[in-house]
Amino acid sequence: MLTGFKWVVGVVVFFAAVGVVVTLVSGGTSWLTAPFRGAVDAREQTVADGDYRNATYNHFYNLCTSVQAAEDAIENLEAEKDAGVSEDRGARIDQSITAQRNARLESLREYNAATQQETKEFMKDSSLPESLDVADHDTEC
Repeated sequence: MLTGFKWVVGVVVFFAAVGVVVTLVSGGTSWLTAPFRGAVDAREQTVADGDYRNATYNHFYNLCTSVQAAEDAIENLEAEKDAGVSEDRGARIDQSITAQRNARLESLREYNAATQQETKEFMKDSSLPESLDVADHDTEC
């Protein structure tokens, strides 16, 4: 039989060991479930959040319409130039056309990049295209 002091030391060591085991098990469980908990957390912040979904719909629509606006501006500038303008005005129109083409491509590429992001792909409005074509100058939104 253990003496009083050895018995107390044994109990303290036993509970310390139990505490270490519980800490390791709970930490290990947390480590093992981290990817799952992170995925659930991300889904709650995106798919389950109506404000986020609405903002995403609006973002896609705005990008698409900015492509359309640049296409309209290019068409109007080309029509103005074709109607006959001075050489100086023609040079400014050419500069404006180049700027509008750059703006169009920037919005188009941003739209296409956003559609590739997993959290946004499935939230696009069904009437919006999955991607925009660089060569197609008659974008439909």
